[in-house]
Amino acid sequence: MKRGVEIAGTLLMVLYPLGVWAGISMGGGRAVGVVVLVSLIAVGIARRRVRGLRWGILPLLLLPGLALLSIVLDRQRLLFITPVVMNVILLVTFGSSLAAGRVPVVERFARAIDGDLSPERVAYCRAVTKVWCGFFIVNGSIALWLSIYGSLSAWGLYTGGIAYGLMGLLFAAEYTVRRMRFG
Repeated sequence: MKRGVEIAGTLLMVLYPLGVWAGISMGGGRAVGVVVLVSLIAVGIARRRVRGLRWGILPLLLLPGLALLSIVLDRQRLLFITPVVMNVILLVTFGSSLAAGRVPVVERFARAIDGDLSPERVAYCRAVTKVWCGFFIVNGSIALWLSIYGSLSAWGLYTGGIAYGLMGLLFAAEYTVRRMRFG
């Protein structure tokens, strides 16, 4: 069950921009809001049962709240804010892991794969976590600008495609640098 919930939640977030773009393009603003609201609530409840409130209560309330507001106010642009919220959540997660006494997110991933890390690799992981924080700031800012000023097509193209391509590019670049530096 846990794996299925994680896959469903990930698919919802990955496909979210494309689903919103397609639904609004077909003229179903309120209907899209209803689908988003029901999907977010279902995945939120399932995740809570599986993992507890590890991510906190704010996203569980904020994302469905935005969907509900978009339905009540008939303002589809409120649905455009979700990628911004996701970038903020990732920024807070990665950024807070850089606090003294905490293990940076990238170091946690590295330890899960490689076990023990040299002090040089620990420092490298800390630096890469900072790079990801910078990425989430830039990516979230672009998504915010597009959600306010951009067209539906530009928002859908960026949040549903370009942003994922940039994430993949950053991941591939980091992986290449890591392999060159540490073997």
